Order: sequence, then structure tokens, then C-alpha cells
Amino acid sequence: MNTLFKLSLANLKHKTARTFYLTALVVFMSFTVFFGATVTLGLNRGLDSLKTRLGADIIVIPRKEANLHQVEGMLFSGKPGYFYMNKSVLDDISSMDGIEKITAQFYLASLTADCCSSEMQLIGIDPDTDFVISPWLNQAYSGDLGEMEVIVGSDVFIPKTGIIKVYNQDLRAVGNLEKTGTGLDITVYGNTDTIKRLLKSAQNLGVTTYSSDPDEMISSVMIKVSRDYDKGKLTEEINKRFTDVRAVENQHMISSFSEKLDVATVVIKTVVGVIWLLALVIIAFAFSMLLNERKREFAVLRVLGFTRKSLLISIFYEIILICAAGSVIGVLLSSFWSLQIKYFLETRLEVPFLFEDYGSFILQGILTIVSSVLMGLVVLIIPVLRVVKTSPEAVLREVD
Repeated sequence: MNTLFKLSLANLKHKTARTFYLTALVVFMSFTVFFGATVTLGLNRGLDSLKTRLGADIIVIPRKEANLHQVEGMLFSGKPGYFYMNKSVLDDISSMDGIEKITAQFYLASLTADCCSSEMQLIGIDPDTDFVISPWLNQAYSGDLGEMEVIVGSDVFIPKTGIIKVYNQDLRAVGNLEKTGTGLDITVYGNTDTIKRLLKSAQNLGVTTYSSDPDEMISSVMIKVSRDYDKGKLTEEINKRFTDVRAVENQHMISSFSEKLDVATVVIKTVVGVIWLLALVIIAFAFSMLLNERKREFAVLRVLGFTRKSLLISIFYEIILICAAGSVIGVLLSSFWSLQIKYFLETRLEVPFLFEDYGSFILQGILTIVSSVLMGLVVLIIPVLRVVKTSPEAVLREVD
């Protein structure tokens, strides 16, 4: 091991209190930077993922049976829900101008009971007309979904048998979707006939109060508006013509959440920036004070034969060791708390949150560590050079 490195390490071990406080400052700074970056990126990725998955321009739901909060809960936080309206709504809306594509979906929620593997959201689609979900379902399964075959979200547990039980019916999982950080991660997707069959089974078991014929019902209508037609105008026309349903622009539903997210992101970035600058100033001040107090120590080393270069390298070794140790601890602590805040945001605040993949997450941690070390060297280079260039004779005379 390098002699100068050994000397620096021994000095840090000898001055344990000083080393602890300086390291704690770096821990605080790196924790704040990594935590803030992780949270803001996770929120933005979650929102982007949700926008990508929604697909449709307008969603039509029953006015009395459903509300926007319920729909947002299904999309954002994965709260299982269901509501129904007569399927004639689909035909009535299809005849309107400005519609490029239109399809219906059928919703069902399972129970945490013996009849079901777990509580989850189930969505039925029409393979012949669906344009919302099929494009990204095809990424997980290239074939056509058969009867009682489903594709599941990333957080849905699949037994080794590949069979999921819902209302005493066996569903065969044929694909698993990538994580989105939204309620879609605990959703099961099948064709409409499959999901309606599950509702009929629930009716036979007596675990639902819904008694209408599932074959005559749908849950929502998804609309892709023609490019040359105004989305707001079509939404307004649907709401005026059909009093039993409510049409909502998906973008408006996301925008209300996106605005809140933007405010939260700005606040987080501001707080992180202020704390980072404050910690950096404190670190620079503390190191400068300590360097000034150690001028006699450095002067003695110079008298004993240390060159300015050797002394400079020795001091930089100390700075690197403190910054590296502090930033590693800070990143590890931040990683743990990032997982906790992810759970809190998704379950308590119903906010979509999506981490980077593990490779990007680790790379971000490494960049935080490297930047913390480099920043420590940059802000301290002037006071270090000032101390190193000071004449040892002058320092020793001052002390005498």
C-alpha cells in the first residue's frame, strides 16, 4: 500500500471524532442528492409510463355507477373496482363524427377469499377492436388470447403451475408485463368473454350483488379521436347527447395529477439544491478550519522531509477517503429510504412511481459517489493549496 495513503488512513483513524463529523456531513449531502434524484426520476417515469399505457383520447364511463376518483384509483394505485352500463352505448357513440377508433372494456375485481388467488383488477378487451391495451400486451405474448388465458401485470403473483384462481375459475397466465409503477402492475388482462365468464361465476357463488346479464354490459368505452377533430368538442358532444354516461379526456385526468406532480418535483429539487449547497458550504468551511488548525502538523512534516507534492497528495487522500466513505454510506441509506418512499407514494398517496432498472439505479449511485468526491476536491483545492504553499518556517515562528 502507498506510504502516503497509509499515513492518511492512520491520521483519519487517530482523529476519530473529526473523521466522524466530516464523514457525517458528506453522508448528509450524498443522501440528499441521491434521494432527491431517485424520487423525482421515479415520479416522472411513473407518469410517463401511465401516459404511454392509456392510449385512448377519451374514456366514457357510466355517470351514476362510476366516478373519476374510482377510475384514477384503478389506474394510479391499483385499487380494484368495477362498474357497468348497457353495451348499446358503444353502438350509439360509434355513429358520431370524429371517431377514428373505438372499443369497449369490461372490468371486474377479484376478492381476497378462498374463491380467488388474491385481490386484483381484471380487465376484459375485445381483441378485434382494441387499440389501447393490445399493442403492449403483444410485447409479453405474441399469440391470440384464448378462452381463460390472461396476461398479468408485473406485480401479480403467478404460481409455478401458471394457474390463477378467480371465483373458482382457473385462468392460465401466458405472459407477464413489464413494470409500469402504476396500478396496471396488479391488473390481469383477458378477452371480454373470459372476464364476463368470471362475473357469471361470481354471481353463481353469491359473492356479488350485481345481477344483470354480463353479456349485455360493458364497463367503459375507449375512443381515439380523428386527427382533424377537436377532442374537447367530441367530449362535450357525448356528454350533451348521452345523459347516462360521462366522457372524460384522458389527458385532463392525467393533467390534474401531473400539475400536482410538477409542483412536488419543483419543491423536491429546490429543497435538495438548497440542502446540497448548504452542506457543501459547511464541508468547505469545516475542512478549511481544520486545515488551518493543522498548519503546524504540516509544517513539521515539511521539516522532516515531506515535499509540497507529497503533502498535497496526503491531504487529498484524506479528502477522497472521507468523501468516498460518506457518499457510499449516504447512497446506501438513500437506496433503503427510496424503497420506503416508493411504497408510501404508491399505497398512501396513490402516485405512480417507477424506478430505473437495477443497472441504471446502480449507475446513478456510482455517479453520485464520484460527483461527491470530485466536488469535495474542487471546493477544497484552494484552501489546501494555500496551506501547502505556506512556508513551514513562518508557521513554526508563528507558533513560537
